[in-house]
Amino acid sequence: MVEQVTIGETMLQVMLRTEASPEPHLIAAPFTCRRRGVETRLVLDGAPAARPDPVLIRRVLQAMDWLGRIESGQAINEIARAEGITLGYVAQHIQLAFLSPRVLRALAAGNIRPDLTAKQVRRMQVPPRWADQDAVFF
Repeated sequence: MVEQVTIGETMLQVMLRTEASPEPHLIAAPFTCRRRGVETRLVLDGAPAARPDPVLIRRVLQAMDWLGRIESGQAINEIARAEGITLGYVAQHIQLAFLSPRVLRALAAGNIRPDLTAKQVRRMQVPPRWADQDAVFF
C-alpha cells in the first residue's frame, strides 16, 4: 500500500496505492526539524504540540522498508540476517507497514493513545482493515 516515503528538507510525502483505488494517493505535509539536546524532532507545521513516540515511528519506517525489500524479492529470513535480528521480530513488526494514512498522520503528530507504546503494538494484532485500526490507536 505504501509505495514511497520521501522526506525532503521541508516536506514529508507518502505515496499510497490501495486496492480500492488503483490511482496513487499522495499525502504531503510540511515540517520543520527541531533540535533538543542531542535529539532532533520532525514537527509537522500547523500540528498541535504533541510528543510523537520516536521508537514507534522508527519501527513503522523500518517495517515499511522491510515491505519494500520483500516486494523487491528479498526473503524475510535474509532481511532478519542482514539486520541482525530474529525472524520473529520481523514477523511481529511487519504489520506496521500496513497502517492507515489516518493512523500514520496521528502517529507523526503524537495524537495516538498516550498509553500505547511500541512494545505494546508489537504484541498486539493490528487489524488489517484501515477502518478497524481507529479502535486500536485512538
